Amino acid sequence: MLRRAILLSLSLLAAELGLVVLAIWGLVHPPRLTSAVNMGLALGCFFGAAVVLAALSARYVGGLRRLIEHRRKRPAVPGLAPLHDLRRSLATQAALGCLVVAASAAVFASLLAQLTRWTAMGIAASVAAATSAAAVVEMWRPALLGRLLGELAGGRRETGGSRWQRQTLTWDLLWTGVATGAAGMLAVALFIRFFIPLRLSLRHLLVAYFPATILAVAGLWLLASFRLMRPLRRYLVARSRGSTATEPKLAVHAYRAVQVLPYTLAGAKICAFLLAGLLLFVEGVWLFGLDRESAVLMTGATALSSFAAALYEAFWHRATLRPVLAELAATHRLDIAEVRSPLSVRVKMFAGFGMVLFFACAISIFWSFLQVRNLAVEFVQKQSSLKAEHLVDRLRTQDKISGPVQPTDVVGLLGQLAGAGEEVYWYLPPSGPAERFGSPDRRIPSLPFVVRTRMRRTQGGVLRLGNLGLAGAYMRIHVRGRDLGSVAVLYPEQTRRGAMPRPQTAVLALFFLVLFGLCTGIVALIAADLSAPLRALEKRAGEMAQGELRRPVVTGAEADEVGRLAFALDDMRRSLEEQIRTVEELNVSLEEKVAQRTSDLARANDDLREALDSLTSAQDRLVRSEKLASIGQLVAGVAHELNNPVNAVFNCIGPLESSLRTLGSLYGLGSVGSGSSPEPTEDTGDMRLSATVAPGDPGDKAIAELTEDAQGMLRVIRSGAERIQRIVSALSSYARPGGEDAAPVDLNAIVNETLDLAVALLAEVQVVRDLDVLPAVTGHAGQLGQVLMNLVANAAQAVAGLEDARITVRTRHLGDRVEVRVSDNGPGVPEGLRARIFDPFFTTKDVGKGTGLGLSISHEIVVGHGGTLELCASEPRGATFVVSLRAGSEPPSAEDGTGPIASSSASGGDAQAG
Repeated sequence: MLRRAILLSLSLLAAELGLVVLAIWGLVHPPRLTSAVNMGLALGCFFGAAVVLAALSARYVGGLRRLIEHRRKRPAVPGLAPLHDLRRSLATQAALGCLVVAASAAVFASLLAQLTRWTAMGIAASVAAATSAAAVVEMWRPALLGRLLGELAGGRRETGGSRWQRQTLTWDLLWTGVATGAAGMLAVALFIRFFIPLRLSLRHLLVAYFPATILAVAGLWLLASFRLMRPLRRYLVARSRGSTATEPKLAVHAYRAVQVLPYTLAGAKICAFLLAGLLLFVEGVWLFGLDRESAVLMTGATALSSFAAALYEAFWHRATLRPVLAELAATHRLDIAEVRSPLSVRVKMFAGFGMVLFFACAISIFWSFLQVRNLAVEFVQKQSSLKAEHLVDRLRTQDKISGPVQPTDVVGLLGQLAGAGEEVYWYLPPSGPAERFGSPDRRIPSLPFVVRTRMRRTQGGVLRLGNLGLAGAYMRIHVRGRDLGSVAVLYPEQTRRGAMPRPQTAVLALFFLVLFGLCTGIVALIAADLSAPLRALEKRAGEMAQGELRRPVVTGAEADEVGRLAFALDDMRRSLEEQIRTVEELNVSLEEKVAQRTSDLARANDDLREALDSLTSAQDRLVRSEKLASIGQLVAGVAHELNNPVNAVFNCIGPLESSLRTLGSLYGLGSVGSGSSPEPTEDTGDMRLSATVAPGDPGDKAIAELTEDAQGMLRVIRSGAERIQRIVSALSSYARPGGEDAAPVDLNAIVNETLDLAVALLAEVQVVRDLDVLPAVTGHAGQLGQVLMNLVANAAQAVAGLEDARITVRTRHLGDRVEVRVSDNGPGVPEGLRARIFDPFFTTKDVGKGTGLGLSISHEIVVGHGGTLELCASEPRGATFVVSLRAGSEPPSAEDGTGPIASSSASGGDAQAG
């Protein structure tokens, strides 16, 4: 990169010095001295300028070398600030270079003016020409060397921004436009120099004053360019500031602006050139005295140069902005409908081909017009030269015949020839004013000073007075060594002759319009033919993006690039269709596998749920076992505590009866003299005294009554004590630990004990006992008693409040099974609740009146004993629960999945069974 920078700098320096020298000697034509003097002045002045320019270039190259070495040593250093500093130094160098060249040209022109009679206008034209030539090259310096800095920047990013920062992008776009504009103006200057002959004074005026007009137009172009780049600059500013809220909206505007920015900038360049050409025409005609035809030619040359510069600038800008479009599309999710370009491929092709075609046709017509014009001028000049030679020959013949010819003879001969044709004669005698001759009806202008000077200094030559519409030749008259002055013969230019049926310019313009129209039609057909397959491909690609893959991609184009693209898209369509079909098949199989796996998972979940239910049930059983053990201990303690006073009562009844008999014997209430002792009666088994009470003995009668009352109370006490003893025995049996081994159990005894325990619940209920003779069943008496207690409690709660409340308990022996039926005449169990009555915690009772565990626990206990607990569905009224157990003295087998389990809570009913 450093080597390229050095080569570019040296090339630009050489081009700048060469162009400056060509501008001064080619456009201004300074007075000629000896070659040595001119060479010495040029080398003395411009060698210093070359040294200064070389020093400026060396300063830039040194800064670039230091930056490259710094980046090589520390590659991770972020930031583009050093690169921007170098770019600003390029702009400074360009400005300084123009000033250095201008100063050198001013010194050269001033020194040359001291040695010759050079006017101030010549000096100003020399300075302006040199400065303009230097500016043309200096404008390319930031554009070309700035590209190298862009390559050095690479993919580096500044904090809060991207690698194409606002300053870098603006630099690239503007300096590219300035460089192409400078090249266009150079082309216009060269065209004027070589193809439009102008007198030297007029050329000096144009070179001296018109660069100021160019600077003014360039300022307007810069303002328009900044205006066109505003959406992109706004987006870059928002991105560098991190404005995430407005950045997407600005990105849309920036993308739309960047798409057309190369063409809008090129259009602004064309407008600027056309404005400059119009000002050149106005200034040339009204200020500098330029003929209209030459002014039109210069304006046309400016327009043609603008088209060429705009074409190159548009392609350069497209290459510069292509990374910007890629960055915008990659950073933001843009909607194609919002960023759709207004310039289609057809429009771009038509505009591009049309501009090239217009440029080519205009160049052809322009060149043809110039050639015709130059040929006409050359013809006139040749004719004038022949006329002047003929005049000199006649004067020499007259001198031989009549003697020495004098200037008066020349005047007389010119007077004779003046009225014969349309030519104009100017005669410049050796001394005195110039004389003019021509047709009497023609106004003959005076001889211009420049022409008069040339005629006095040179021996002959051609003349072209564009502002007067005359062209011709002049010749010095020498007759026998005598100088008789100079004569000029001029004719009207062929393009200005009225004898032509139609002006030549109008004919060429009409020919240009016809040719351009025909070629434009061809371009339109070519653009339409090339863009039609692309539009078809765009439409088909959009359909494919929407999922339409069945219809093939057909454009009707040949197998060129577009046709091959269509074939490639069709292959892609087939591939996508096959892949989508494969994906659909895979989706189907995947759905089947997912369904199968879901089923497996469902089964596994069911197994896990069952295992969880089993674990939960086992946990509940453990809890209930612990509760039952606690309740059993409590009940056993209560039974033990009740048993002691009951035993005390039973132990006191016998001695109390004995004391009563002794008391009767003492008072003679017994069978006195018979020596009989009290005998127990058949009904009660109590000991009674056979007292013989004498009639009419009041004291003995009262004692006898008291003795009978005491004996009656003893019978009541004995009956109550026996009943308490049976309850205590039932409590002891109910509270027997559940962990004991299974034993033969009498179900009828358990039924009786349960009904005795539930006497409080059954106080207002008619209880019917229908007990069959049953064999013993193997099980736990306490657990089976809990089952019967839960069923009886549920039945009692179901019939509570009924006038004919009735509960029937039946036992039956059916083959190898034993059944216990608990029936009631309550409202029964609703049909919708029959499937849920054995679920844990399900109850139909009010809150606080049941836990929902009675039937669930009873069902588990019965199943654990190898039996069943069911609700009969055929009862017309009420509810009947049937407990079916296996008859016999063998315990249930563990292989059946059943077996004795410990019950828990002795809580009452759960689901209302009446």
